[in-house]
Amino acid sequence: MKTYGKDFASLDDADEEARNKWTALVHEVVGKIGESIKLTDAFIRTENAFVYSHPGDKIAAIVYYKGLSDDAESAAKNVALQIAAMNPEFLSMDSVPAEKVNAAKEAISAELASSGKPADIIEKIVAGRLDKEFADNVLLEQPAIWDDSKRVKEFVNGKLEITSFKRFAI
Repeated sequence: MKTYGKDFASLDDADEEARNKWTALVHEVVGKIGESIKLTDAFIRTENAFVYSHPGDKIAAIVYYKGLSDDAESAAKNVALQIAAMNPEFLSMDSVPAEKVNAAKEAISAELASSGKPADIIEKIVAGRLDKEFADNVLLEQPAIWDDSKRVKEFVNGKLEITSFKRFAI
């Protein structure tokens, strides 16, 4: 969690002023809606953001980005729609935890070990299957919902740099 230029793991770690502001906001919302709620996560960012709320307000997506062109906001909107529709877990292949990649690599290698294929061929097959396996969970590797002949990374290239994203669903 980040506020006032400081990072902290939970609201309890924040300074008193931040805790008081968040607590007052929660009490205000509880008073308006008449339901008990608990603040479980909060974040404050200072970079460009595009927020998309899907009709019915059950799914929302936020894209944080650095604009590289005049149509960066329009591109960010498309990316927010992608996030809402496809629910990616990671931004890029670099952001996938190494243990997750290694586990998938081992599973694919074990499956191919008894195939009798040469090691260099197995290595190429493993690389291809890894790309395919993570393509659905990595935002930049997903086929774009507005043009499935391109990946998201091809669409945003030169328009914006996505720094992070969040997706919320209720």
